[in-house]
Amino acid sequence: MERGDDSRTQTTWQRRRDRDTSGIVLFAKDSESLAAFTALFETREVVKSYSAIVRPAPRQTSGVIDRPLDADPRRPGRMRIAVSGKPSRTEWELVEAWRSGAVALIDVHPLTGRTHQIRVHLAAIGAPVVGDAWYGDGLPLRLSDVKRRFRGVDDGPPLLDRLALHVAEQIAD
Repeated sequence: MERGDDSRTQTTWQRRRDRDTSGIVLFAKDSESLAAFTALFETREVVKSYSAIVRPAPRQTSGVIDRPLDADPRRPGRMRIAVSGKPSRTEWELVEAWRSGAVALIDVHPLTGRTHQIRVHLAAIGAPVVGDAWYGDGLPLRLSDVKRRFRGVDDGPPLLDRLALHVAEQIAD
C-alpha cells in the first residue's frame, strides 16, 4: 500500500485462525496497530465467538470444557487432550438441534487460544464439528441430516462440504 507522502506501510494479518475455519480475519495496517492488537489478544481482552455445526448434538444445552491440550506425538500437526498439556477452556451453548439431535448449531467461546482447541474440545464431549476429518468423521452436511423426509432419499450435493466452524466475532472487552 502506498501513502500520499510516498512512504510505504505493510498490512499484516494479526490473528490466524485454522486454515479451514471461515470468518473474520484481523489485519493491522501498521506496527503500532499490530502491537495494540497483539497486546489485546495476549491479555485475553478479546472475546471470541464462533458458530459450529456438530454431529451429533451435545447431551446438554450448554457447558464448559476445561481440558488441557498438547501436541499429539503420534499424529504430527494434530492436538490431543493430555494431562501434561496447556490449560484450555471452552464455553459453548446449543442454539438449535435438528432431527432429534442428529445435528446441531452451537455458539462457542474459547477462553484460551490453543491450536485446534474448539475442534478437539467438541470432539472430546462427543460432538465433533461437521466436516472435520482430523477430529471427527469428515463427512459433509447433507439435507437428510437436517430434514426428516429426506432420509434415505438422494438429496443431491452436500449443503456444506468443509469444516463447519466459523469465526462469528472478535470484540475487545
